[in-house]
Amino acid sequence: MIEDFEWEADSVNEIKAYIALIPIVAAMAQENLPYKVEGVQSNDVLFANEPTYIEEATELAHELIQRATDLAGADVAAEVEDEAEEAENKSRALALAHANLALARVISIACKPSPEMLQLVSGIIDRARSRAPSSEVDSTTGFVERLFAPPKSIDAPDTSTMNSHH
Repeated sequence: MIEDFEWEADSVNEIKAYIALIPIVAAMAQENLPYKVEGVQSNDVLFANEPTYIEEATELAHELIQRATDLAGADVAAEVEDEAEEAENKSRALALAHANLALARVISIACKPSPEMLQLVSGIIDRARSRAPSSEVDSTTGFVERLFAPPKSIDAPDTSTMNSHH
């Protein structure tokens, strides 16, 4: 339906639609769904981890990510005729930067951490770096790094809160 809808030119709404669907599809592929409706058999019961169901949901999530990534990577027109077009370009560039940051956050939440996903997310953040405020880019980068960081060892002491003067 997203592909068939006629989106407003220079709008990021199509990108936002794909971004909104990614966590929904990722949730559908979970072993146990995070919600239940009393008296209704949900997909985790109906499909009981059937490999084909999980593969299809995973493929759909990857397709949504690819479409959002492609659209969010669109170039903004380089040459402008007047100040109004320049303002529109700046506005579109900022909207694309925000869409890229939102996409990076959603991929980080919805996808299994892997070097490939980290590379993809890092590239998406880099696209936003020149257009979005550095505080927003830094916030998203920190968020992604926390999600993709390897789990802390139970045996190792947490030195992040230790006073360096000891």
